[in-house]
Amino acid sequence: MQRGVSARLSRRGFLGGMAASAVVLAGCSGGAPEADSAASGVPSGPRKRGGTFRFASASFNEATGADPELLGGGSSFPCYDQLVKWDANQRLQLELAEEFAPDPKDASTWTIRVRDGVEFHNGKTLGADDVMFTINRILDPKLGAAAAALLGAIDPAGLKKLDKRTVRLKLKYPNSQLPDGFTSFCGVVPVGFDPRNPVGTGAFRQESFIPHQQWAGTRNPHYWRPDSAPYLDRVELIGLSSPVAAVNAMLSGQVDAIDTVLISQLPRLKQRKDLVVVESQTGSVQFVSMNCRKGQLFEDPRVRKAFKLMLDRQQLVNTIYSGHGAIGNDVGVFPQWDSACDPGLPPPAQNLDQARALLREAGKEGMTVPLRVAELLPGMTETAQVLIEQAKKIGVTITLDQVRDNAQFYTGEYYKAQLQIDYASTMSMYGGAEYYWLSDAGYNAAGYADPEVDSLFKQGLAATGAGYDAPLRKVSRIIQDEGPWLVWGRQNVFSAFTRKFTGITAGAGGGSLNEYGLWNVSLA
Repeated sequence: MQRGVSARLSRRGFLGGMAASAVVLAGCSGGAPEADSAASGVPSGPRKRGGTFRFASASFNEATGADPELLGGGSSFPCYDQLVKWDANQRLQLELAEEFAPDPKDASTWTIRVRDGVEFHNGKTLGADDVMFTINRILDPKLGAAAAALLGAIDPAGLKKLDKRTVRLKLKYPNSQLPDGFTSFCGVVPVGFDPRNPVGTGAFRQESFIPHQQWAGTRNPHYWRPDSAPYLDRVELIGLSSPVAAVNAMLSGQVDAIDTVLISQLPRLKQRKDLVVVESQTGSVQFVSMNCRKGQLFEDPRVRKAFKLMLDRQQLVNTIYSGHGAIGNDVGVFPQWDSACDPGLPPPAQNLDQARALLREAGKEGMTVPLRVAELLPGMTETAQVLIEQAKKIGVTITLDQVRDNAQFYTGEYYKAQLQIDYASTMSMYGGAEYYWLSDAGYNAAGYADPEVDSLFKQGLAATGAGYDAPLRKVSRIIQDEGPWLVWGRQNVFSAFTRKFTGITAGAGGGSLNEYGLWNVSLA
């Protein structure tokens, strides 16, 4: 079961697009909290046609090309659709697929059937050949696709066209969570796709693209969704240099919506009656990764436990997020968005005496450790300063290893640091294991390896429903107790838009507003 991910891939781009949560189609109708709806702009009257929507999207700033399968590619562009997608409440929904299901007796055999009559922008009808082409393209190691690791169970030789709209997949091993792997960086493209002339099934056809500056798209008049969507004539994604620049553009009327608003900028936006600010409860986290490799400072689980016990999590939430969030659980996955994370996990509590005792037992009393950090997200350096002060209370000295150039953070040093601050959007147990916690996971920067975790995950993949949840809940308990992460809190995410538009809602994913469908935005 090889899940390796190239270290050359952009972690920042990957995490911006990854918003994975509740896992199986059969279980996605409940359990997650509703996204905040107050002042969310949900339409209450007849929809209007026309208009151009100018959106300063944080995820667009990463786009260097139009390929929806690549990090830094076009996954944030509304010219593509996927087979399945998370909705605003992190429930998995069918999109281009009208059926995506395993054989009732065999989680290594799956059937995908696409909707009838869906057209690509070039007039070609979507069919089974396009699904097979897209999957093979993602799995081709020469492409370096972002989702390749999550789809590693698929055997390219096991793809079979059953009819013009139906594909059967025979996997290398059972994977009951296969749809989860298709939720990010899996835009469906036609046979012969050329990213220099991008064609998709999305609500808007590409008109122009200037990397980091602007993507423009015009209305797809043959879009497959009901109710005559999309309503807008045109969409512009606009790149801006910083979150503060985005707020300034919003206030001056240069853009109609922005996402990932800094908490410090909220008062400027809220004083304007013509603007709406949306606060979304999410599972987005900063996490501190501890190097568990043999001979490293955090090899001994007692040292990791001591660091978990030293944290004053509420102070961190209050300081870094101004209280707009909740304390974390050291897993980075939360049961309100994924039932496979144990809902009975105890809230981690600070215990300085026990932390000091564990360090003495491990022979690490008075230890000094460098903390590697870059300002990948606003507040990360401030987080480091709070951690430095909290560590002093258990006799630990944390020194700051500041990476000034963000582009240098996810390099070879990423896999060598003793202690470093990273981040993730709302995540599932499946995604957490595949990317971080399994001994062969590609982004396992901590070098964490636990044969029991590997075995439990494999056991879970062979089952569905409660049969999947039970072993993964045990994994969540192991990760919380002695795993490689300090997840001190989860944060709420803010977006803003002008009242001239409607159809924009809060979302639990923690990424961009356009995760949830620019096809649904219209003039108010």
